[in-house]
Amino acid sequence: MPKYLPDLTTLEHVLSPQGIADADDGDNPMLIRYIHEVSAWFQRRCDRVFVPYFDSESHDARGDDVTARTLNVKDLLEVGSIVNGDGTTVAANQYVLRERNTYPKWRVELLGSSGVAWTYTDDWQDAITLHGTLGVHDNYPQAFRTMTQLNGSLTAVATTAYVDSDEYLETLQYVRFGGAGGELAQITRRNGNGTLTLERGVLGTTAVEQADNTTLQAYQENPDVQLAVTRLVSYLYDNRDNPSGRVAFADGSTITEVGIPSLVTDTVKERQWLEMRR
Repeated sequence: MPKYLPDLTTLEHVLSPQGIADADDGDNPMLIRYIHEVSAWFQRRCDRVFVPYFDSESHDARGDDVTARTLNVKDLLEVGSIVNGDGTTVAANQYVLRERNTYPKWRVELLGSSGVAWTYTDDWQDAITLHGTLGVHDNYPQAFRTMTQLNGSLTAVATTAYVDSDEYLETLQYVRFGGAGGELAQITRRNGNGTLTLERGVLGTTAVEQADNTTLQAYQENPDVQLAVTRLVSYLYDNRDNPSGRVAFADGSTITEVGIPSLVTDTVKERQWLEMRR
C-alpha cells in the first residue's frame, strides 16, 4: 500500500466547467471529502503515489531486483543520496538513472568506470539505502511552477501565509517553498486578499522558517490523473442521493464500482504499477 495518499485534484478544479460548475458553495466540505476519498482510492488501486514525496527506501543487496551493477527501484524522481550495503556513499558521478529522459525512473545503474558494485558487509537484507524524491510525474522537471512569493516571513510553526497574489493558487493544491529545506505544504484554505491557510511540512518534508519574498511553486498534477479524479468526484456528487451508485473505497466506505465513468477505470488501468522489465 502507498505510504502517502495525497490529494490529486483541487476544489477549484472540481468546480470548473469540466467538473461541477453549478455546485452550491455549501457543498464544498462534501466535495473536499470526496476529493480525499477518490484520491486515496485511485492511488491504492494503482499502488502508486502521484505527488512527489520525500523518503528513504531500503533495498536488498541480493535477489531479483539487484545485480552487481543494477538496482531496480519503483517510481524514483530524484536521488538525494545512496548508501551502499558496506556503508559507503555512492556519488552522483558513479551511476545513471534509467530510462534516460523519462520519468519516473525505474533503475539505478552503476557505471563501469566507477569501480563500484552493489554489496553488503553483514546482512544483505535492506542493506542499500536510497533517499530522495519518489512518486509519479511524467515531466518531473516541470512539476512545480512558480506562482507568487511570500509577503512576510514564516516561522516553522506558522500556518497562515501572506502572499503577493493567490489568484492562480487553489484549495488542496501542494506548494513548494523556494527557500530552505525543500519544504512542501498544502493549501487548505484560500482566505482572499492574498492570505492562505497551509498545512506545513507535508509528504515527508519538515516545516522550517521561510524568509520574506520566498517563492511559492505550485504542483502541476499529471493531467490525465487530475481529470480522472475530478470526473469521479463529479460522479459521486451527481449520485450523492443514490447509494447504489457509490464507488468502492478500500478504507471500508461504500463499495461498488457499477457506473464509474470509463475514463476513470481506463486511467486506473493505464497507471497501475506493472513489474518493470529486467
